[in-house]
Amino acid sequence: MSDFGSVYLAKCQEFSVDPIKSVLVLAEKRRQQLTSLDASNKCLADRQLVPLVAALLPNYTLVCLDLSGNQLACNAAHLLSGRLLREPHSPLRRLLLSRNRIGDRGAAYLADALAVNNSLEDLALEANEIGDAGLAALADALRRNQRLVQVRLDGNVLTAAGADAVLASIQRRLVRPPSPRAAAAALRCSAQSHADAACRTRLKEASLPLHPKRRRAGLQLKFSEHHA
Repeated sequence: MSDFGSVYLAKCQEFSVDPIKSVLVLAEKRRQQLTSLDASNKCLADRQLVPLVAALLPNYTLVCLDLSGNQLACNAAHLLSGRLLREPHSPLRRLLLSRNRIGDRGAAYLADALAVNNSLEDLALEANEIGDAGLAALADALRRNQRLVQVRLDGNVLTAAGADAVLASIQRRLVRPPSPRAAAAALRCSAQSHADAACRTRLKEASLPLHPKRRRAGLQLKFSEHHA
C-alpha cells in the first residue's frame, strides 16, 4: 500500500466512512507518486469525499484532481479551500468539480483560497447550484488571481447582476501585470441561454482587449446565465 493509500484508510477510519475501492486500486498502482486522481461520476456523498481530500494534505505531487459528478458540498469544499488550495508550493494545476452541490457557500470557500492560490490554471465548476452570491465571491477572487487560465461556470444559477459582477472583475484584472505562464489569447465570455436577452448580449460581446503588454495573457471564462 502506498503512503497515500495508508493515509486515506486512516482518514476513512477517523471519519467513520467506508473507503472507496477505486481510490484504493489507484493508490496501489501508483506507489511512488500520485500525480492525478480521478474519482469522477461516482455519486459520492460529501462525507465520503472529506477523508479523500484530507488524505491529499499536504500535496507535493498531485497535478490534476477530478471529483466531477459527485455530491461534493460545503464540508469537502471547505477542506479543499482551507488547505489544498492554499499550499504555497502545490503543483495542482487542474481542479475539476463539475456537477456537484457546491452552492454559494462552497463557492465562497473556494473563492477565499483562489484569491491567494498561485498554482491552479484550470477550474471547472459547471452545474454546481452557484447563484449570484457565490459568483460575486468568485468574481472578486478572479480579480486578484493572476494564475488561472480557464474557469468553467456553465449551468449555474446566473442572473444579469451576476454577469455584471464577473465582467467588472475581469475588466479590472486586465490592468494587472501578466502571469508569465498564462496561455489564453483573450478574455472571452460566452452565454448559452434563451432567457434574458440583455444579459446574453452583454456576455456575448464581452471579448475584451488585453493590456498592451499582455499579448498571450488572459483568462477564458465560460458560463451560462439563468433567469428565474
